[in-house]
Amino acid sequence: MGEDGFGGTLLDCLQTNGCLTDFMIQVPEWVTPTYLKPIHRGYEGVETEGPRFDIENKSAMDEAVETTVIDALRECIPLVDGVIVGDQMPIENLGVVTNRVREELCELGLAFPDKIFFSDSRTRIGKYRNVIIKPNRFEAKRAVQPEWSGQEVDIEEARQCAVALAEQTQRTVYVTLGENGILVYSEGEFTHIPGIPIDDEIDPVGAGDSVSAGLVATLCSLRTSQAEASIEAAYVGNLVASITVTKIGTTGTASPEEILQRHQDYVKL
Repeated sequence: MGEDGFGGTLLDCLQTNGCLTDFMIQVPEWVTPTYLKPIHRGYEGVETEGPRFDIENKSAMDEAVETTVIDALRECIPLVDGVIVGDQMPIENLGVVTNRVREELCELGLAFPDKIFFSDSRTRIGKYRNVIIKPNRFEAKRAVQPEWSGQEVDIEEARQCAVALAEQTQRTVYVTLGENGILVYSEGEFTHIPGIPIDDEIDPVGAGDSVSAGLVATLCSLRTSQAEASIEAAYVGNLVASITVTKIGTTGTASPEEILQRHQDYVKL
């Protein structure tokens, strides 16, 4: 992250929440990627959401910084149960996950089979090997068929994409299906985890990250990514996302108590 205001705020927030920041790397020439979402308050307190405003880094990472990132990764792996890779920068090699860093992550996924390596990427999910991946149905389709320009991907197409991607990764593949839940392909078998019905107003921004958080936390707690654990993890991911999307105008979170309550409400349906 950069030695800028956003980077400093991020570091403070992480430390305030008890996160270990020993392996965070700050460099002066880097811009910490950030997005803002303006909320306009009108007459009688009516609020409307403005267009998202993104601040992105525009400079490629220096090779020496890349080496520092890779060294930090290697050093922290023995200390953690899992690694989540958020490869979301729209332009290749302008984020932390450069081609070189991605290759290292794929090698680490092979070298540490007892660790959970999990990646989410809007445009480069097809470049991962030896790690669990979680594309949505459109990302999966584009990874398998780059020339695709359609409008919808049905569940059968999602299945075909999951099989193709699993051949590359040799790991479980999760394909998210929006309100229809998650398709899990693990050890040659498919399981469809339905979405959690929601009656409240929702804001879907961040739903994918919520799924990732719940899913990976579950895999790490079970200390395995085998088929049964993969199914349970997808269900927890759905529960978490079904809570966070209902929190409008704020960063959605889901406490353990909220997750348990949502589970209890769901099984009663």
